[in-house]
Parts: sequence; structure tokens; C-alpha cells
Amino acid sequence: SGQRIPLPDYLPTHLGFSAPRDIRNHLMPLLCNTAQIGDCIDMQNVFHGFAFDNICSVTFGVDPLCLRPSLSLTRAFDDATHISFDRFFYTLPHLWKLECFFNVGSEKRLHEVIMVVDEFVMGIIRSRSEKEEGHVREDLLSRFMAAVMANPELVIVGCDGEGTLADTTDVLKDTKEEEEEEIFLFSFEELKSMHYLYVALSESMRLCLPIPLDTKITASDDVLPDGNVVRKGCFVSYGIYSIGRMESIWGNDCLEFKPKRWLKNGEFVGDNPYRYPVFQ
Repeated sequence: SGQRIPLPDYLPTHLGFSAPRDIRNHLMPLLCNTAQIGDCIDMQNVFHGFAFDNICSVTFGVDPLCLRPSLSLTRAFDDATHISFDRFFYTLPHLWKLECFFNVGSEKRLHEVIMVVDEFVMGIIRSRSEKEEGHVREDLLSRFMAAVMANPELVIVGCDGEGTLADTTDVLKDTKEEEEEEIFLFSFEELKSMHYLYVALSESMRLCLPIPLDTKITASDDVLPDGNVVRKGCFVSYGIYSIGRMESIWGNDCLEFKPKRWLKNGEFVGDNPYRYPVFQ
């Protein structure tokens, strides 16, 4: 059996260091500069770039500075994801393979963005391969490479988690009541006590979730609750976006942004993962 890298102990510690640093050095200067010149800014793009920077910092130990609009790394990742996903919706399943073979259409763009991503990742891997005497890096890539050298049969266990924030301005006042320090001074333990922050994020992801559609592959023959039979190896897709707006699940106000629906006696209460499959 393979070994496992203890990611749960590592991630909170490293994120607790990198996130405040990125807020202080990159996010706040960007917002302050935008306010000073009286310009407008797309906060969804800002949060997307900020989250991407944090993930790269934790995973690779580098900051790609994707808050800078001139950089195309996040766009390359997004385009690669979207084009790969669109392959499932071709009327003729093998059409995308022809486009790939002749390097035309969306497959040409996919080839271009994969080169951008590969160049970024391989450049980091090459730099890690060069031993740095007296210096031990703490990012996931360095840990993984060191563990692989010690045991080639390593099994790494991790999870994907990405949140999308959008249109939560109505709850800023309530969230601010929980603040006692500047935002970049919050620790993970302090964040755990902010129940209204939890409910605001949960309600945001119910209506504006990061992944609106998910697909599973059946491991064995099964029967759905409505009686439909699915055979082993079948693709089963479900619309998480629609589930978050179903009146039968969330009531008559299912289309309204109401964070307090997640509160019970002033504390955050999570919902059934089958009713709220955002993290499935």
C-alpha cells in the first residue's frame, strides 16, 4: 500500500499564511488604487484571480499574480476547462477528435492554452528539481516530489474545493458586525466563529454556485428513485443549479437571496448534501 501525505494538517497552516499575505500585498492595493482613480472593477474576476493565486501558492509555492489583468494564466485554465467540457456536447462525438487531428476550431485554442499551462507548471517542476541547500519548501509540490523520491509508490490524497462569490452586498453590514480586526488578521479559528459569514457564503453558492452541472459514472447497476434503471458505466448528469432553485426543496422564496435561512438560534446549520450538493 502507498503512503499518504498529511494534507489536512498542512493546508490550513499554509493557507493561514498565504491568504493574509496576498490580501495585504496584492488584493488591498488593487482595491485601494481602483478607488483612488474612481474606476470600476469586476469583483467576481478579482475574487477569481485572488483564489487562483492562493491555490498556486499552496500547491506550487509561487504567486502567479493573476490579479494583474494583463496575465493570461487564469484565462488559459478556464478555456482549457470549458473546451474540454464542451466535448461532451458534440452532436457527433468524434467531431472534436477530427478538429484535434487537424488542429482547427476550439481544439486549436485548447492546444494553445495547454501549452501555456504546461509551460507554467513544468517551469516550476524544473526549478524544484534543482536542490536548494539549506532551504526546505513547504508547498504541496515540493512535499510530493520529496515523498515520491523516498517512495515511488506514493498515493497522494487531496480534494478539490473552490468557491465563487457573487452579489453579496446586501449582507455586508451583517457580516461586518462580526468583525473585530482588519480582515487580513483573521485566523482560521476566528473565521469558524463567524456564523453570518458562513450563511452568506452558503446562500451565495446555492444561487451562484461554482459548478452548475455535475456528472457521475455508475460503478454498478442501479435504480434511480423514480424507477429508471442505470447500467454500470453509464453517465448520469444532474443540474446543481436547478436544485438550488427548486421550490419543492427551498420553499416559495427559493429565488430570493436569504442567508438567514441557514441560521438556527443564531448559529449556522448546514443542509442535507442531497438538497445542497454544491460540494459533491
